[in-house]
Amino acid sequence: MNGITCRNIFLYSIVLICVSFISAIAPTNNTIASDCKPKSMQTNPEKTLTIKKGKSGNVILRLKCKDDSPASGVAIETKVLKGNKNISFSPKSAVTDENGKAVFTITGDKKTETENAEIKFKADKLSTTLEIKVQAEECKLDTIKTNPENKVTLFVGQSSDITVRLKCNNGSPAVDVKVDAIIQKGSNSIKLSSSSALTDESGKAVFTVSGISKTKKDAPTIKFSADDIKTILEVKVKTEAEKDTEAGSEEETVAASLVKEEGEESSNEEIVDESISTDEVEVEGTSLTEEKTSADTAKTTSAEETTEITTPCKPKTVITLPDKKLTLEKGKNASITVKVKCKDDSPAEGVKLEAEVIKGKKYITLTPKSAETDKNGKAVFAVSGDMKTDTEPAEIKFKAEKLSAKLEVKVQAEACSLGSLTTNPDKKLKLKEGESSEVTVKAKCKNGSPAVDAKIDAIVQKDGNKVKISSTAILTDEAGKAVFTVTGARKTSKKDNISIKFSSGDLQSILDVNVD
Repeated sequence: MNGITCRNIFLYSIVLICVSFISAIAPTNNTIASDCKPKSMQTNPEKTLTIKKGKSGNVILRLKCKDDSPASGVAIETKVLKGNKNISFSPKSAVTDENGKAVFTITGDKKTETENAEIKFKADKLSTTLEIKVQAEECKLDTIKTNPENKVTLFVGQSSDITVRLKCNNGSPAVDVKVDAIIQKGSNSIKLSSSSALTDESGKAVFTVSGISKTKKDAPTIKFSADDIKTILEVKVKTEAEKDTEAGSEEETVAASLVKEEGEESSNEEIVDESISTDEVEVEGTSLTEEKTSADTAKTTSAEETTEITTPCKPKTVITLPDKKLTLEKGKNASITVKVKCKDDSPAEGVKLEAEVIKGKKYITLTPKSAETDKNGKAVFAVSGDMKTDTEPAEIKFKAEKLSAKLEVKVQAEACSLGSLTTNPDKKLKLKEGESSEVTVKAKCKNGSPAVDAKIDAIVQKDGNKVKISSTAILTDEAGKAVFTVTGARKTSKKDNISIKFSSGDLQSILDVNVD
């Protein structure tokens, strides 16, 4: 028995040693996994948040790791650097979710005066600040201005950004206001990137206007409007030939100026000639000639070198804006921006794009048939709705070398009058504390078609500290949809009855939110 016992003990010892050895050398989960080191921190809105006194606004913090993946489970601390009496916020700290996001709620307690309030967000060694401006009262639109202000001149194929700025009657920026843009005449000569846009926290909305063809006697105009105020911008489009002519005129003017300067110098030399020797004048003349010849040679060499260095871009992607579908009304026009990128993701300039209506030619008209991308890799096309599309939408194909992209076009018979507003999920949303979920709001016209570019407002009706929303207003896309992100910040009770009201015009939809 003693022999058997000793043998068993010996065998068990061997087993224990083997297990310990395997445990020591085998990689564990802790060895493989490496903690994410936050690389970047970004706030949305980015620099300034404007809210009204007594109202709340959400700030979304997004963290990314060094490999650009979402930094989840990272604690973010907050501190008010300026304006403690002007704002209050919650929570004091939060942990990022699986998408690397954390949501904070800011409430405007008192109007900010000359200096805005300021909050600092910190995670590990990273930090960022956000300014908060609190307005004293509801914004009543007072002024609308464009930059450039009254006129803009473009050349065929050229694009330019137009900034529309709105102010309230108290001088503060008008935030989240829908700005409509309509080409009143000359729609064949110019195109707009969008028919509407929302102003940002500085009260600005940016549109891109492109020159398609030379304008005639009456220059096209664009009307920018918001509620009852409007402003008109005149657009003139010139051809490349006119551009070259203008450049030639400038060169002639410069040349004439140089000749005049040389004449003045010669005159000065004649006056001074009495006090200097002829040899000196000849030497100076020879030196100037040599310098000019040297400069011309250097210029030619530089031009040759530049030509040799420049290499053509190989297009990698073709993207349309809007992305897959475009909805417009019968008799109306819309712009389609096609963007081409090189293999290194830089803009593909000077690439020829061919455009063809492959379905529903009777429903739409497309111009131009081809265009070259500008310095931003963009080309703008115009489509007009001639006839209501039936069961199948029209379709356009854009081609650049071996690449192509397609866009469906749906033509509505009449202007959209809002008929319904629904949410998905429908009436209730359940979240866990710290969890986020997307809520899709869908707006439809009375005729059943999607309501495009309709402004959807979102308000947390009760405790905004327990439920956060990503934005207070969004425009619907070509499918009539607007997507909001709702986050459960703190656990709710049955007595809270927290809900979010989504509204557009006279329509509204209520979504109850419970946080476990």
